[in-house]
Amino acid sequence: MIGEKILNYHIDSLIGEGGVGTVFQATHTQLGRKVAIKALNPLLVNNEQVKQRFRQEATTLSNLQHINIITLYDYLENEKGLFLIMEYAQGEALDRFIKKCPIPEEQVRYYFSLILAGMEYAHKQGVIHRDIKPSNIIITQDASAKVLDFGIAKILKENKNNLTKPGAQLGTVMYMSPEQVQGKEIDQRTDIYSLGVTLFEMLTGKAPYDETQLTEFDVFNKIVNDPLPPLKQFNGAISERMQQLIDKATAKNPAERFQSCAEFKEALLKQEEVTGDTTTQNLRPTQVKATDAIARNTSAASQKQRKKNTHPKRVSYAPLYILIFVLVGLVGFVIYSEFMGDDAPKKGIADNRKNTTGKDQEVIKKDPKTGEDQNKTKEEDKEKDKEDEEKKKKIEAQEAIIDSLNSIKKHLQDTLKTIQRKRTDSLMRGLVVDGRLLEEDELAEGMTVEVTLVNNRSDVKFKDVVIAIKYFNAAGAELEEYVHKYGDLAKEPKVPVTFKIKRNIEAARFQCIRKSANPQDLSPPAQLDSLNQKIKKIAEEIKTAQEKKEEEN
Repeated sequence: MIGEKILNYHIDSLIGEGGVGTVFQATHTQLGRKVAIKALNPLLVNNEQVKQRFRQEATTLSNLQHINIITLYDYLENEKGLFLIMEYAQGEALDRFIKKCPIPEEQVRYYFSLILAGMEYAHKQGVIHRDIKPSNIIITQDASAKVLDFGIAKILKENKNNLTKPGAQLGTVMYMSPEQVQGKEIDQRTDIYSLGVTLFEMLTGKAPYDETQLTEFDVFNKIVNDPLPPLKQFNGAISERMQQLIDKATAKNPAERFQSCAEFKEALLKQEEVTGDTTTQNLRPTQVKATDAIARNTSAASQKQRKKNTHPKRVSYAPLYILIFVLVGLVGFVIYSEFMGDDAPKKGIADNRKNTTGKDQEVIKKDPKTGEDQNKTKEEDKEKDKEDEEKKKKIEAQEAIIDSLNSIKKHLQDTLKTIQRKRTDSLMRGLVVDGRLLEEDELAEGMTVEVTLVNNRSDVKFKDVVIAIKYFNAAGAELEEYVHKYGDLAKEPKVPVTFKIKRNIEAARFQCIRKSANPQDLSPPAQLDSLNQKIKKIAEEIKTAQEKKEEEN
């Protein structure tokens, strides 16, 4: 079909093809707008059920107008087939985007919030996608995300027109919810399950199950009975917060999942908070029990030591008394006198021992208490270090968020400048300047040029128009450049304006050119407004993140 024309669109190239249809890139012949045209596979044109699904996709898309959902421009049925004429989102499918290189967690958070915003809108319109997967999401060049392919969507508001009924297993197996696999009645929570699996793949770079190693039945069985593999099995750097989000989004029971995309998005963007007893909050239950047991044993040992140390040692004086008795009997009064002189020091020593023993007891009694105080100080120091570490991590997380947002903002601004420049160049080509030499009286001196200005576009007006006429001699050398300020071009589009410029100059030829003009865009692309809104939103998020960082400091 390349080279053919559908309505006012010229088909330029092939974008991709699948079992149901082929997607082409095309250009509007008058407006120059790029579009994507999805053509139903010619082999399926006579399949009435497939045709009905194709028409349903057109009906569904026509009712969805959201920046994160592909827009439908037109629908056509003729002898050549069935065609959807849609917005062309320049970018690449999320599945290819994932495989190209790992996506940082903060960038995943940003893109996934856009996807959730689009699906939140679709659900509010009563539309369930039923086939959410990375290949049905486009990451655009202006750092946005768009959901496409509502081919098997179910419209809740129009049950009589539903082509999908309980028992119908439609969707890509890897991303189907348990109730979808089992053919049960579904609602928006089946999309939330598929979104959870998509988030898993964005974070890990891999699908949760290896279809090359498992049969379709094995995958069905795992979807119904087994939780998704842990994220850290694929990427150890992923935060526990993301694991919690995926666990909730992919719960087997729909009642245990997020009940809406709005709730999912709020949880995604909410900062993780640390609560509870900081001494045991990061321990497993067995570790907490072990810690309690060690504390009890330490306390018991301290009590035993305290009791043991409260009994002072007894000092035996019997040998001393015997010695005194012997010395008194043998040596007499002199020895007795000498003994009396020596006894005082010994007695003093004994008294000192008693006093010292009492003091030792007092110190020993205080030692366990002092030890407890030291332990308490150490625990307080540990707690403070832990708080400082948590604070540091939070500040680093905010810095990472700010860096990521600044990178996205710069990308958006660069994209905006590129689009504005291309748009201005395109508009300026609509202003055509031409001139012709008028044959006047042969006796008249100089040259008279009739200049023609025309605006060939209806979506622009030109102000401050300035033209120039260059004069050349026979050898081709420029003699003069005369600049003429015309002003505003007020005529209707494609209505020429003519005026004369006479110069007292002898020249072999001349050239009339557009010097400058100020184009006033009457129909600016919606993409420009969208980018400006995104830049404004990112700037607000950066400001919020900076305020949070300052609060942490």
